[in-house]
Amino acid sequence: MRMTTPMFMGALFLGVLGGIFFGLFSCGGYVWHKQLFYAVFLGLLALGVILPPYSAKQIGLRLVAGLGLLVVFAVVEATAACFYLDNPTSWADFKKEFLYHLECEPG
Repeated sequence: MRMTTPMFMGALFLGVLGGIFFGLFSCGGYVWHKQLFYAVFLGLLALGVILPPYSAKQIGLRLVAGLGLLVVFAVVEATAACFYLDNPTSWADFKKEFLYHLECEPG
């Protein structure tokens, strides 16, 4: 499946950069930053689902791709959040921190 529309590529780029930014630098002080990010990110995802690329005309494939982008954002944010104040000391520590951020701090 090839998702090459500008909306999907923009959402992927924004999801990765947003996940890194909010994982590393967001302490919850400016709530409107994340609200604005979600509005733009979800807008790009909605356009990507509504306007089909040439290779994925079926709505099911577009919805799966949109959900995949949401998962990418969550995984990147949880990964970056592990390095927020200090680096993990071991893989076990990284796994524990990653699972905590993935489960307890979704957006």
